[in-house]
Amino acid sequence: GANETSSASALNSFQQVRNRAGLTDPVTSITKQELLDERRAELAFENHRLFDLIRFGEAQSVLSDHATEIGGSYSSTDLLLPIPQREINLSNGQLSQNPGY
Repeated sequence: GANETSSASALNSFQQVRNRAGLTDPVTSITKQELLDERRAELAFENHRLFDLIRFGEAQSVLSDHATEIGGSYSSTDLLLPIPQREINLSNGQLSQNPGY
């Protein structure tokens, strides 16, 4: 997908949020990173960040960098949840469990 947009409807929505926050300088285009940064600030305590990172395809790099910064560990399989065993059983061999479970 595109990493930047100048769509009038996207700019209007983005500008409304910024105006409400007192950031009234006009925006003529929005990059993917600017949108992620804005959502991170605007929705700071609403627990949307992980889902935004996954949806935007940035979870692997952001979480890996963060783990390195704090001396932790991170693997791409850390984003996966277990598939319920009942669903695996009902799939007649079509589903297998996610790695790590």
